[in-house]
Amino acid sequence: MRDERLYVRSMAVMPSVRGCGVGSALLQAVEEYAATQTVRSLYLSTTPFLHEAMRLYERFGFQRTEEGPHDLFGTSLFTMEKQLKSQ
Repeated sequence: MRDERLYVRSMAVMPSVRGCGVGSALLQAVEEYAATQTVRSLYLSTTPFLHEAMRLYERFGFQRTEEGPHDLFGTSLFTMEKQLKSQ
């Protein structure tokens, strides 16, 4: 955690179970954990070509920000953040 934010790093789902709700369950578990901590938001980095992942994040309330990193060894990245309800 940093600055009362929780970084969601490297979330992945095996191709054979994509579309079965595993990604949603993972994000829900992260959010439930965050609710037990002093966390005001969740944030993550993703690539512009992971369309399904971006749709999942958006459904969970994540919004794209201008915050970096914008590049990782030549791969474009952008940050998404979700504000959490105050506890």
